[in-house]
Amino acid sequence: MAIKYGSPFLFQDVDEYIDPVIDNVLEKNVKGVEGRQVIMLGDKEVHYDPNFKLFLNTKLSNPKYSPAWIVFENLNVLILHTVTLKGLEDQLLSVIMGFEKRELEEQRERLIQETSDNKKLLKNLGDSLLRELATSTGNMLDNTELVETLEETKLKSTEVSLGGVCYAVDIDKLRDGYRPAAKRGAILFFVLTDMALVNSMYQYSLASYLKVFDMSLRKARPDSSLIKRLENIINTLTYNVYNYGCTGKRHEFGITLRPSVLSSLCFFFLLLPQWYDLDAPEQAPFPMQYRKNLSAFQKLLLLRCFRVDRVFRGVTDYVTVIMGEK
Repeated sequence: MAIKYGSPFLFQDVDEYIDPVIDNVLEKNVKGVEGRQVIMLGDKEVHYDPNFKLFLNTKLSNPKYSPAWIVFENLNVLILHTVTLKGLEDQLLSVIMGFEKRELEEQRERLIQETSDNKKLLKNLGDSLLRELATSTGNMLDNTELVETLEETKLKSTEVSLGGVCYAVDIDKLRDGYRPAAKRGAILFFVLTDMALVNSMYQYSLASYLKVFDMSLRKARPDSSLIKRLENIINTLTYNVYNYGCTGKRHEFGITLRPSVLSSLCFFFLLLPQWYDLDAPEQAPFPMQYRKNLSAFQKLLLLRCFRVDRVFRGVTDYVTVIMGEK
């Protein structure tokens, strides 16, 4: 129906396999039959409206298609919307500035627009100057219009290069003060998206994440000190993202060790039966030199070797030590 009536059509979440039935559409293999345009869709001949547009959307960051699809790319427009860490960081920084320093962010946006307009003006002045030079006859110094155009171009160029750049530098310095929070936000988003490698049930969109980010900015405790304010934003955001990632699913923690590591640690079981037999060994001090020589994560690995039943509690304690009681 979309092909017949010229409506746009979207295939969403396309994987690397594309059904050959739409090959003629991708190739734009349109034929004229009895004064009308038709296209073969599978084994059916369908009326083709030139206003028809087909969009294919995929979540794959680097899809690999068949050689035939590579040929189709020459006939279609390929747009890459992959989110990068740096790009998302800049986007989140704009969100933060819009919340914390709205007037400053609005000034920055106006400056960007003015810079763009000035560049267009300079281009027009340059084109005008070239036309005057090409059509000028006689002594150029006697050409009043040419001299005025040259002076205007020179003046405008100086104004754009000095005024806009200096002001932009000042704004960027103020914005960079809030960049640590934006960087943490970008990292947390990619941590969430990588959870899909653990289980396909973990799927998070950027739009929904931005809502969590905005909520965190509003809930973070205000403070006149920038350093303290950033700390509040980062802590609140980390906590909210954790809760967001845990929504609707109970998490069970487990750590897998290679057999070689397990065998090398067997002596620990033989030497420390008293620690192993405790009801809550993860809360008891490690005996001998292990109390000082092992990090919190290494102690967790040992707990996994000998008391699997206490791993959940051990992981909870580990997260508390690393990230805080909250």
